[in-house]
Amino acid sequence: MRTVSTRTTHDPNSPAPGESAFRVALLLRELESRVHARVAASLEATGLTLPQIMAVKAVAHSGELTVSALAREIAATKSTVVGIVDRLEAQGLFERRRSADDRREVLVAFAPSAAARVREIRALVDSAFASAFADVPPETLAALERSLEAILA
Repeated sequence: MRTVSTRTTHDPNSPAPGESAFRVALLLRELESRVHARVAASLEATGLTLPQIMAVKAVAHSGELTVSALAREIAATKSTVVGIVDRLEAQGLFERRRSADDRREVLVAFAPSAAARVREIRALVDSAFASAFADVPPETLAALERSLEAILA
């Protein structure tokens, strides 16, 4: 009688189960680190940190947001976002105001006096992110974006 092995054999030329996922996670972390460094260096003149820049970009894109919505937009905790908003409010960029629909809800928006500075920051941010990926062919960047969106979904 012949025994049949239930063990699966592993092709030594292919990655071990889970190894590809781990490698992707490492590559994403490295990519984030490199993009962060390039963008942060480009935006040093603004005097803002990258998380503050991301908050400015989110409010510029979405308009006024609750702290919870802003936290989701920039993938940060609510407590972190409260600190970011505090500092941007102290610099005169953001203001908090009560929602007209629900007085319990606090919205974060640009301070009216910050319009010129916000335009300057947005232009610098757009330029910084464009230059961070300047060496990547547009079709590769588009394919990466689609792949990451699919993974997140």
